[in-house]
Amino acid sequence: MTNTSLTDNWQVLMDAAYKKWEGKDWTYARFLVEIERKERIAVLLGNLNYQVENGGFRQWVDNGYALNAREIIAILMTIGGPGSIKVAEMVKQIAKHVDLTKTKVGWSDYWKRYTNRFGESSDEPTEGEKLAETLDNPFYDLQPEWHAEVAFFFNSI
Repeated sequence: MTNTSLTDNWQVLMDAAYKKWEGKDWTYARFLVEIERKERIAVLLGNLNYQVENGGFRQWVDNGYALNAREIIAILMTIGGPGSIKVAEMVKQIAKHVDLTKTKVGWSDYWKRYTNRFGESSDEPTEGEKLAETLDNPFYDLQPEWHAEVAFFFNSI
């Protein structure tokens, strides 16, 4: 079996999960609870991959998917390959700058905002937003290796 067909299994799991959501009035959090564990992993990793691929880590955070960062890090560490561990480290770095107490409501400001001594916040990009931009290209460079590890993982569980 080639890596492409293994990666296809990842997409098949995501498609099956999203099909279960069709016609349901579920939040994203409820959706993740309602699907099978293997599908949940596929969705969490798939959303990381697609969001970063399409708009960088900033898009992944801005669309609320980084709120599941702790679980994603645990999954990546379970996969354990060198690419997965490097991606986990990137997610950890980003997660430090995300307000993980928020609830996913679609596009929103999930970045931690810091205020000055007068309680004013800045419209300037946060440290997390700046960091995110520096991690995009390294993530893209890791994708072939990481995809192969994820594909192998899905084939083994």
